[in-house]
Amino acid sequence: MEKILKGNKIAKKIKKELKQKIAKLKIKPGLAIILVGQNKASNVYVKIKEKACKEIGIYFELFTFKKEKTILVLEKKIITLIKNLNKRLDIHGILVQLPLPAELNTNKIIKTINPKKDVDGFHPQNIKNKIIISPVFKAIIEFLKIIPTSNLKQKKVLIIAKNKIFTEPLKFLLKKLKLNIAIYFYSKNYKIQELKKISQQADILIIAIGKPKFITADMVKKDAVVIDIGYNLIKNKSVGDVDFENVFKKIRFITPVPGGIGPLTVAFLLENCYEIAIK
Repeated sequence: MEKILKGNKIAKKIKKELKQKIAKLKIKPGLAIILVGQNKASNVYVKIKEKACKEIGIYFELFTFKKEKTILVLEKKIITLIKNLNKRLDIHGILVQLPLPAELNTNKIIKTINPKKDVDGFHPQNIKNKIIISPVFKAIIEFLKIIPTSNLKQKKVLIIAKNKIFTEPLKFLLKKLKLNIAIYFYSKNYKIQELKKISQQADILIIAIGKPKFITADMVKKDAVVIDIGYNLIKNKSVGDVDFENVFKKIRFITPVPGGIGPLTVAFLLENCYEIAIK
């Protein structure tokens, strides 16, 4: 099996099946995305989602907000919009594109979304009850399923992320696979030597911090599986949180950026929207 785990082929199959299912519906599934600020990577990702929706027959609506001097005013506007979208019958899925600007209360904004319309699966009720699973988590699990590892049981997994919104539900899902999970919360005050000690022990490394080429070859265990969730733009070129070229020589399997987790995440996002619409 090839070392590079590409999501395009699986994503194409999922989207093809969804398009056929949607064509048979009497209603048109609707997705609303809220984009705040000028994050270039987020802008690109939203355009990819919009294109995918149109390809398979999902109604798409985008709401954009610029950063304002008064953060409370901006937060209130976003929350008011979400409450209105919660009431709309033509909108089945609501997604707030993350990350939000640091000044905003991400948890408060996510909690405003009706859990039944939380297509991204980050509302506390969905995290707790696992009613809607986040598309990115579905993508991670999908890759782990296709990796020809005879026994995933007790493999050491390290999740490097910035907050519990990402780590807690993922930890729950990975525990079902009987994996031994460790979490490292990245912050500006992180200690590289401390992180290296942990990362060098991981059989499976999952990273989502939005720092281009952060993971270098000396931080990775030989023959590890590396799943890169990062999406960053450098000189209009998309790169992940992993120094792909150098890490590639050392590992057993790796997801590329672009073309790895991204396409599969978008496909599962569309799947979530469809499933919400038919309930």
